[in-house]
Amino acid sequence: MFLLNIFIIGVIAGLASCDIDCFNKESSPCRPELRNDEKSSLDDYCRSQLPFIYCLNNAANKCGSFQEEIKTWFDAAKVACTDGTKLNKALEANIDCITGATRDAECLNGSEEDLKDQPEDKQLCQQFETVTDCLYQKIEYACGRNVADSFLAIYEPMVQYQLKICKEIILKRE
Repeated sequence: MFLLNIFIIGVIAGLASCDIDCFNKESSPCRPELRNDEKSSLDDYCRSQLPFIYCLNNAANKCGSFQEEIKTWFDAAKVACTDGTKLNKALEANIDCITGATRDAECLNGSEEDLKDQPEDKQLCQQFETVTDCLYQKIEYACGRNVADSFLAIYEPMVQYQLKICKEIILKRE
């Protein structure tokens, strides 16, 4: 789950450089408490990320920006964090395997030389889909396809939200 928090930092970076003043202003108090726990749990994810996504959802609704992507992410997180749901049970039962498979995944591509002339937020934008595929493969290899699908159920909506920020804001800047 720590890797999810790494990419949430990318989300925050995207928001901080946003040209959408309303969304930037309304979402600024949403920053989650990011922790570098060696051992993370689904409870930790739910405790920190649900309020964060809920806050972003409110900002999106107020400002009319990124509403669909944030709602999809929020809905997926709610299902994952609701005790007894199929997704919740699958994630709870396999959180150690998921964490182990993603901890040292080394899914970022390109050398420093390849990326040196691009701002960090553009670098992240270009790698979200590749990183998602890489993480899926690492989890599938270590934990099985069903576990990888469960991980993707909560990870992919966050990636789609970030890709929307990339498309609408970050990649349009020159």
